[in-house]
Amino acid sequence: MFQERRRRRLTKDDIETEQRIFFFLVSSKDPLTKSEIAKRSKMTRQLVNYHLPKLVEKGVVLFDGDNLYMSQPFFSDLAVQEEVDIALEGLLNIIIKNSVKGDRDINMESMIYNNLVYQLFLFYLEIEKYF
Repeated sequence: MFQERRRRRLTKDDIETEQRIFFFLVSSKDPLTKSEIAKRSKMTRQLVNYHLPKLVEKGVVLFDGDNLYMSQPFFSDLAVQEEVDIALEGLLNIIIKNSVKGDRDINMESMIYNNLVYQLFLFYLEIEKYF
């Protein structure tokens, strides 16, 4: 009988590795091969080989079909990033202004961060129905 293969859960190390690769590509001016990414970022080729396709699957990294990788162009576009920063700052101000701490002894920074993450998740659910 066919058993469905379970997806491995991402660990904190997985997430940090993907973020390192992503930030490295954003800061790179030119598309790079897996070898160049590994060498320049001081990561093992095995780590890069494992995580880079996941970033491509997520749509945040582009693959040219041959052997070059780069981040989505808008991540390196300062004008676009400034617009995104302004929009996120506005969202953050709304959350801060309307958050209620409640009875729990919770760190305010942590509460705001968590509320921002969940707000972005709700936004994701909203736009998901269009795709």
